[in-house]
This record gives sequence, C-alpha cells and structure tokens, in this order.
Amino acid sequence: MIRPMAKRNGRAGGKREKILAAAKDILSKRGKEVSMSDISAALGLEASGIYYYFKSVPEIIDDILEDEYHDFSMNEARIRQTDGDPAAAVKEMMLMLCEFYYDNLEILRIILAQVYPPLAEPDYEDPSIAVNRFLATYRQANENILSTIVRAQELGALTSDYPSSLILQTMRGYIFGLWSAWRERKPERSTIPGLVDRFLSMYRP
Repeated sequence: MIRPMAKRNGRAGGKREKILAAAKDILSKRGKEVSMSDISAALGLEASGIYYYFKSVPEIIDDILEDEYHDFSMNEARIRQTDGDPAAAVKEMMLMLCEFYYDNLEILRIILAQVYPPLAEPDYEDPSIAVNRFLATYRQANENILSTIVRAQELGALTSDYPSSLILQTMRGYIFGLWSAWRERKPERSTIPGLVDRFLSMYRP
C-alpha cells in the first residue's frame, strides 16, 4: 500500500510508524475492541491526527501485516523455485505458515473473526481492506502448497493414499487448531518445527 505523502515527508513517515507501533501494541492486548480513539489516546493525539494517516482500524491492521505478507510471499516463491525434495518444500511452507500465525496471534484473531464463512467462498470480497488482503494471501498460499503436495506425491515423497486436497485441508485445520491453542497458552517458538514434523509424519510413505 503506497501513501506518497508519507513517503516524501520524513516527519510524516515517523509519525505513521509511531501510530502503527502503538496500534500493534494495543491490538495485541485488547483485540477487536480497539477503536481509533483508543489508538489516538495512547499516543496523546487528537483522533484527527490518526485519521490524517489512516481511515479505519482495518486499514491500520493491513498496514501492520503488510511486511509480514510481503516476507511470506517472497519466502514462498523462493521455496517453490528451489529444485529439490518437494516434501521438504511442503514442510518449509507449513513451518512458515505456523510461524506467521504464532507471531501474529491477537491481530489475526481480529481478521479470522470476520472471515468465516468467507474462506469457503472463493469469490467473496469484504468491505475491510485487512480481510481482503488476508483472504488473497490465504488463497494464493493454498494454490502454491497444493501444487507442491501434488508434486511430492508424484515423486513418492508423500503418500498417495489420500487426495492432495485432503492433505491441504487437514494441514489448514491443524494450523488453525495450533493458533487457537496458542491463544490460551503460548509455547516457545522453537517447538514449532517439531509440531510440523509430527503432522507431516502422517503423510509420509
């Protein structure tokens, strides 16, 4: 998302970063109940000072997650372009997804509260910028992971006893289950690779 005025003006850019930092802190603690007034109050600003840069809380959420989405897309493209074991690529993609959910627990809760049942509707569009960005990233990741699972099955690196689409949907369910459990009790981040290995062991030949 490009905002030319903020890019040209260093002071404006600095204030935007302060707004985003404050918003991320409040959203992580309080979730979807946060308002633009709450964010402006945390910074000691009038609400108009926030609206100059952002129109709504969903727009702020989208901006907070923008770097995450970019890194996710870049890493996913790197994994898919690497020649090698497709089962290892599936593992790396799943690990990346788990870490994304782990690192953004409460902020993603705000989005996920709004995307059911839209996740099941391939053409659904939401008024919220943040929800639409999440849905687009979710759908693209599904396509890329599914094609990698298919390749892994063709090479015998993953079992062909189950349809590739079933493996993908089971993976997604597993990740959402982890996300839900992490909200109650968040383990060390270093446990994530073991959780991914445990899941994929079900589908190794």
